[in-house]
Amino acid sequence: MRRKDREITDNKEILNIIDRCGSMTISLLDGEKPYLLPMNFGYEYENEKLVFYFHSAKQGKKLDIIKENNNVWFSMDCSHELVTAEYPCAFTMYYESVIGNGKAFILEETEEKIKALKLIMKKYTNGKEYDFEEKHTNAITAFKIEVSEYTAKRSAKK
Repeated sequence: MRRKDREITDNKEILNIIDRCGSMTISLLDGEKPYLLPMNFGYEYENEKLVFYFHSAKQGKKLDIIKENNNVWFSMDCSHELVTAEYPCAFTMYYESVIGNGKAFILEETEEKIKALKLIMKKYTNGKEYDFEEKHTNAITAFKIEVSEYTAKRSAKK
């Protein structure tokens, strides 16, 4: 990272940023072309391992790509604030971001899918717990990204 003064290395701070980000853009490799899409997500961080969870329709291009090449890159950002100035080149933007990469895996087991749905709902409902049954998982596909590496950055008021 070029701007080491903006790098965030404390995992607690990084997880707080992830909590504040409303969506994540994932990038898959479709042959030689990137395929990017914004997604809602849930996550868990256990034993120093970060895993993101997603749900999807039963069929679609992203699932086809993951089956061919499960390498994935991701980016999320939040806490945006435009900082104006007298001159256009002095404008800036405050933000927080997390980027990284990993491997995507389609979840096959009902319990794994239920876990994914619970984590996604937990993120968007301030920690509220929901129950899901097997019939709920039959209508969706769920997948996860096991994160290999990630970095976080902040440009904010001093």
